[in-house]
Amino acid sequence: MNIISSMVKFSMRSLNLNALKFDVLKLDVLKLDVLKLVGYKPKPCLLTCVFTFSSAIYKIPLLDNYPKKQMKTITIATVFLLAFPSLLWAKIPSKITLATTNWPPYTSGISPDKPGIVYEYMTEILAQHGISLRIEVYPWSRAIKMASDDNNIHGLLTAVHEEAPNLLFTTTPIMNYKVNFYTAMDNNWLYQDPRSLDSMPSPLCIILGYGYGSPIDEFIHNEANKPRLHTLTGGNAQQRLVKMLEYKRVAVIIEDELVIQSDTNNTANIRFAGTLSNSPFYAAFNPNLSWSHEIVALLNQELAKPENLQRLQHLVSEYTAEQP
Repeated sequence: MNIISSMVKFSMRSLNLNALKFDVLKLDVLKLDVLKLVGYKPKPCLLTCVFTFSSAIYKIPLLDNYPKKQMKTITIATVFLLAFPSLLWAKIPSKITLATTNWPPYTSGISPDKPGIVYEYMTEILAQHGISLRIEVYPWSRAIKMASDDNNIHGLLTAVHEEAPNLLFTTTPIMNYKVNFYTAMDNNWLYQDPRSLDSMPSPLCIILGYGYGSPIDEFIHNEANKPRLHTLTGGNAQQRLVKMLEYKRVAVIIEDELVIQSDTNNTANIRFAGTLSNSPFYAAFNPNLSWSHEIVALLNQELAKPENLQRLQHLVSEYTAEQP
């Protein structure tokens, strides 16, 4: 690792980058976050930084007459990284722990052999890189807090930005989830657009810490709507959510379609009342981890691969076919 750092440092010194107003932050490879040319967007990945750095230099007119030997140094560093790409991920530990909540069929399943769609999917992806994934289940609000504050919990297996804005998210989603409204069978209210919330029966039951997206998040955070809400905390929130509706202790719930379908008994006793959104969710990591940018870059790459997307669809088909 020191070889790469030395090569890039030598390149910068030989090109007198300070005079050209280059801003270098945390150049040491073990700490490198950004190699930034003024006017260019910062790049968290070392390989991307080197390419941005190299292409920028060749575009600077002042360097047209620079000795070729010095100009080639950056190319040598780039080639070195291409020849040994595994060095880019060398900082990522061999064991990672992510928190989640009981959210079938995504993060939990019906048996130890079927621990959940995302549970299996992310475990397989990281295993391809020699990384063992440990997943710990907590009530959702506690999982979010631990991902931010507990050094033994590195992040969240699944999340959306509204739930944990202080964490570092992948930019490539893991998959999409479909958020629906549900009511008791004898209720005819239907969500069609944000104006439908004005006539929504109350209380609306929500789970503490969940991010539902617009316009529900705005509705929840509006103090005037507090009397119209019932908030669940603690474990097994999804199962309790449905029971609250079945027993008519609440009027409306919001939950993912596959979560509701995971129990046939649930769908038999409650009524679909419109779709809020079909939205992506992501993996998220504590940004204070020295390797957070590296793991996010790795997952962005893996989650976009066609072969992994095919595997995801296969898992979804397996789980939905096995629903009781």
